[in-house]
Amino acid sequence: MAPNRLNQQGETESQSQTCLTFSVILVIAICLAVPHLVIGGASVLIGLALVSRAPVVLANTIAPIWSGGIYFVTSLFGFYAAKRKTSYMMCCFGGFSVVSLMVGTISIQLLRMGLVDLTNSGHVYMKDEIDEFTVIGVALAGAECIISVISAVAGFMLANILRKRSGMDEPTEPTKEQLMAERQEEIRKQKQQEKRLMQKARLARSYQKI
Repeated sequence: MAPNRLNQQGETESQSQTCLTFSVILVIAICLAVPHLVIGGASVLIGLALVSRAPVVLANTIAPIWSGGIYFVTSLFGFYAAKRKTSYMMCCFGGFSVVSLMVGTISIQLLRMGLVDLTNSGHVYMKDEIDEFTVIGVALAGAECIISVISAVAGFMLANILRKRSGMDEPTEPTKEQLMAERQEEIRKQKQQEKRLMQKARLARSYQKI
């Protein structure tokens, strides 16, 4: 009975630790996905404002729109990874965060075109009137780059934790001591059952004599 109680206590502790791990991972994944969603939506709005004000639609005016869409997709991967809690989905979230990092860097370079009037012999001349929406777009892209670095590192770390946790939860082969304890328990139950049957047989014979 003692080995069974120890096994039950170990299983209970393992289940509580697993639930705690999954809860922490859920909170972290959601906290990482929300900034991508907010920055993505704000970037799309900034892009629409730039397109509506620009006489000609150029790469720098439309950059926040498509980059904001990528940020939004990254947030969806984060929420789905938080829901599934698998190492594969967490790796996808980390990988797409790297994509968002590259997209944010490209978006910054394109938005700089909206702030620069011309370049000559290595000198950069800024425009006399700087568009505030372009500045906000650059700030959002920079914030997305920072968030993408954090979510990429955290995503791969969480994927590694989930992979190890899934390996720990896999059923392990019983040890020799556990097999002997289970066998002794089976023998004990079998003897008790045989004893009950013998008692019933004795009672039946005594009734027949009466």
